[in-house]
Amino acid sequence: MKGQRVFELPFEGRAELDFEVNAARIEVLPVEPGGTPRIESRRPGAPLEIRSVGGKVSVRLAGNWGVDVDLGAGVLEGAVSTLLRGGYGGEFTVYLPQSVRARLAANMGQARVRGLAGCDLELTTNAGQIEVDDCRGRFVLKAKAGQIIGRRLGGTFAVESGAGEVVLDIVALDEGVHTVHSTMGAVKIDLRPGLEVRIESRTVMGSTRTRYPSKSDAKTVLKLEAELGAVKVREGDGAPDPRRGDWPDWRKVWSDAAETPDPSPAYAGQTGAVAHPTELRTILELVQHKKLSAEEAERLIAAL
Repeated sequence: MKGQRVFELPFEGRAELDFEVNAARIEVLPVEPGGTPRIESRRPGAPLEIRSVGGKVSVRLAGNWGVDVDLGAGVLEGAVSTLLRGGYGGEFTVYLPQSVRARLAANMGQARVRGLAGCDLELTTNAGQIEVDDCRGRFVLKAKAGQIIGRRLGGTFAVESGAGEVVLDIVALDEGVHTVHSTMGAVKIDLRPGLEVRIESRTVMGSTRTRYPSKSDAKTVLKLEAELGAVKVREGDGAPDPRRGDWPDWRKVWSDAAETPDPSPAYAGQTGAVAHPTELRTILELVQHKKLSAEEAERLIAAL
């Protein structure tokens, strides 16, 4: 393709990637059999710098080293800061081994991952969208403002949304605790029929509805919370498993990450991994003091 550039990823041993870019679209796919892990850039003249230290490969736009994701600023402030610091990042397709450990940050952008198994993923965005399809592994998903969508996922989950909706279709859950937390916005979970799981759901201001059998003695616990919004759990459509259970276990590949911390403020008793934006706190306070209705708050959220 005209204007396309290809950057090889020099993994050594286990594949570990740290890729951060501003105002960009990132699509991650499994590398084809016999292929080379790489990044294909579809933005002419967008140079990437690649560094390999201690077995981990880090990727940034040229000149953006030392610019970290700012998940503590307000949504609007963070958006403007992102654009001023990094400009438009372009579009990237990343081809990775299926059992990869990767941290992908698409500030003011979109990150989509498909077809990985045995992976350990952390996906973050200040304002944008995260999509994960047909993957098995460990998933840490964080969006300050935007939407988190997962389809046909299995593994371990720690999901945090500031303002926006979380929609997950889960077909398998590892033993242990899984958390999904939203400050403002709905949490919608579809679970494959027959999972042994204890479901704990709550809202500060909103409603909860669970239409899935919860087992009090299950070794798998799913903790769901929306501070302002609805929590809905239902039985999924039970689509057939294309690999009939023959999935690699991410914990055997990445044993040092097998203990997943609980990032939810409601259960951990401390601030979560994604700080609440100033605008969202203000709206919550107005609702709590009855100066703003829930319907008005929802309209404000949609406008952020």
